[in-house]
Amino acid sequence: MESTITTAATEEVTVSSAQSPKKYYDETGQEVLFPGGPTVAQRDYWKQLYTSIYATDFMDEVVIWRGMNRAEYKKVFSENAGSDELLFEEILASKVILWPALTHADFSMKKAGIPGTIVKQLLEVSGFNAPPPIPL
Repeated sequence: MESTITTAATEEVTVSSAQSPKKYYDETGQEVLFPGGPTVAQRDYWKQLYTSIYATDFMDEVVIWRGMNRAEYKKVFSENAGSDELLFEEILASKVILWPALTHADFSMKKAGIPGTIVKQLLEVSGFNAPPPIPL
């Protein structure tokens, strides 16, 4: 049996059952995505709610996040008019990060590049960065 996994960079990786990733379980016996991470059931719930979810690995810290539609982006943008770029990144990232639960205030204690990286990837998967034109 094969399954397809889409990474944050929209790279598709096919995993056959012979290459199945190792399974992890929490203290209650529920399967988790990785040690200390959310449950597989939680991931499935997020997928139902948001359709596409992504994970970004910052070496020793994984962040799970979702995409955003234009109406939601415009709302966040208008509510935060006048914010400096770094604060806006933190606010925008905190809106889409599903795990771990972070507010924009929490970013001051995290790696400096997390909000900016998440926002760059968010803009990419949400269609804000135009693909190159196709020559005819």
